[in-house]
Amino acid sequence: MSVIALTFASFLACDLSVPPDRSLDSADTGEMESDDASVDADGNPDISEDTGNTADTAGDSAADTGTQSSVPLDSCEASDLLFKVSLRSPEGEEISGNMSRNDAAKVWGVIENPCNNPVAYTTPNRCLVTGWSMTDSSMDEVATGTFPCLGRESTYTVDPESTLEQEVTPLHGLSAGTFKINVTWARGDTSYAMLDVAR
Repeated sequence: MSVIALTFASFLACDLSVPPDRSLDSADTGEMESDDASVDADGNPDISEDTGNTADTAGDSAADTGTQSSVPLDSCEASDLLFKVSLRSPEGEEISGNMSRNDAAKVWGVIENPCNNPVAYTTPNRCLVTGWSMTDSSMDEVATGTFPCLGRESTYTVDPESTLEQEVTPLHGLSAGTFKINVTWARGDTSYAMLDVAR
């Protein structure tokens, strides 16, 4: 085959299609590189600027940190336990922090394990709770109580996604007002709950 024929055949074998002008796309792509959430699974720009990006970012953050996720953690320690004060009716139902002067309630101390592994909680004695106090809206102490915590150091196990609870004190015959109920744990930490008593 002659040199001219080879040159002509090579010319025909080449792709003669003209590439599309992507100058505008290049500008868009430059903006999207700074925000990966602006591109969908097919590589196309996501025109929903607020809803898609906000949801994706929040979801990714929760997955990375675990702080906003409902998925339990795998290797928690005592520092990951949650300490709460629960106000309940005499029948054991949770109340919202509101009651009348004729109602009665009970204060419970609750240690919650939000993780999926058991967690050991060690106290310097046999108590979970060492005392409690109640202050009014003026921060004056209106009631208080302590427990005779004796015995050796004790270790309690809080089961996965479960709670360890102790009844602290009953409440009844209260005057109208707003009260803060503090619970002191065996290690010295405190938790509280607010209670509004209607007239």
